Amino acid sequence: MINRVGLLGGTFNPVHLGHIDFGLKIKDAFELDLIRYILSAKPPHKDIDTITDSNLRLQMLDIALENQDGLISCDIELKREKPSYTIDTIKELRENFPTEEHYFIIGSDSFLKIETWKNYIDLLKMVSFIVVFRKESHREEVINLLEKINIKYDDSWFNCKKIAKSKINDKKVFFYSYKSDKLSFSSTIVREKIKNGENIKDLVDLDVIDIIKGNNLYGNK
Repeated sequence: MINRVGLLGGTFNPVHLGHIDFGLKIKDAFELDLIRYILSAKPPHKDIDTITDSNLRLQMLDIALENQDGLISCDIELKREKPSYTIDTIKELRENFPTEEHYFIIGSDSFLKIETWKNYIDLLKMVSFIVVFRKESHREEVINLLEKINIKYDDSWFNCKKIAKSKINDKKVFFYSYKSDKLSFSSTIVREKIKNGENIKDLVDLDVIDIIKGNNLYGNK
C-alpha cells in the first residue's frame, strides 16, 4: 500500500501555532496520510549563526506535534555535517520509506526562487510539489516559471482533492490557496515578542513556551 506523505521543511525557530494549522489544512485538503516536518540543521540559504541549537528546536517541534494526528517531526537533516539540500533529503527519504509517495510542500515565495536550488530540475522530476499561495498575486509568476522550465502543473486553485485521482507516478506541481486566521504568524514575530518581553501564548504551544523559558531562548526575559 502506498502512503501519501507531505514533506514540510523549515528551521522552526521556534515552531508556532501557524505551522500546526498550516500542516493540518494541507493534510486535509490533499487527503495525505501523514506530514513529516523536516527540521533543517544547516539550511544553505540562511545564516546558521542566528538559528537556535537544532536539538532544542527538535525538542520544541516534537512536543508541539505530539498530539496532532498525522503530523510528525523528522530529524533526517540533523544527521548531516554539511548544509542540507532538499534533493539529498528526498533521495534519502525515498530510500528509507519506499512505500511512501512524497509531496514536497513549499510557499509560493520560496518556490519562485527554486532556480537557485541544487539540481532543481531533477528535484522537480523526482517528487510532486504542493505550492502554497498566501497571496494570489504569485499565481501568474509561478505558472510562468513552470512553463519556462517545462514542468507540468495542476492549476486547480481550490479543488485540490483532484490530487487523489492523479496517477501515483505522475509527478507534477499542485497549487493550494492557504487562508487562515493564523496567516500572519511567523517565527520572526515570535522571537521579537519574546525579546521584548511580550506574551506569546496566542502564537505558541504552552509546552513550547516552557522550553523557551527554561532555556532562556531568543532573549527571553
